[in-house]
Amino acid sequence: MNLDDLTRSSLAELDNHLRALVRAPGFRVSEIADLLLKKAVLTRASDVHVDPRRDGVRVRYRIDGVFQEAALLPTELHDQLVSRIKVLADLISHRKEIVQEGRISLEVEPGRRVHCGGGRP
Repeated sequence: MNLDDLTRSSLAELDNHLRALVRAPGFRVSEIADLLLKKAVLTRASDVHVDPRRDGVRVRYRIDGVFQEAALLPTELHDQLVSRIKVLADLISHRKEIVQEGRISLEVEPGRRVHCGGGRP
């Protein structure tokens, strides 16, 4: 999904695209994480929540104070997805018992880099 498609797509269309990616041979969790984070920036989400559930990994964006469902991914992707986001935020990926705060620098489009997360400057 290119940037124009991502910009124009609804959250339901993003979910469908991500589900198709997961079914494709050789898919990369990094691509899924990048699409989820870029769409969060494009929708001006203030938060991204990645919640494990019995029926899958629920990804929600908080947009204008309201949670909106972004995707439901296979349960087995939870740890990989969280680890990828931790790596992007320069956090310790194997530590789950401590609170960590990080920032992600994300190139949304060529020449446009956005810095997200954390309370630090």
